[in-house]
Amino acid sequence: MILARTDNNATVLGKISSAAGLSGVTGTIILSIWGGYKRRINGFLLGMTGPGISKIVFGFA
Repeated sequence: MILARTDNNATVLGKISSAAGLSGVTGTIILSIWGGYKRRINGFLLGMTGPGISKIVFGFA
C-alpha cells in the first residue's frame, strides 16, 4: 500500500518500516522497565489503539 502511494519508492518504505521497528523496540523497553498495568487487558487495549488509528488514517487517504 505504501509503495502504491509513493510510486514504488523503496526509500520511503524503508523509512516507514524502520520507524515501525524502532517504535516497537522502544515500547518493549519502556514496558519492561515500567511493568505495565495490573490488569493486562488495559495494556493490550491501549497498545491496539495506535494500529487502529493508523488504519483509519490510511483508509481516509
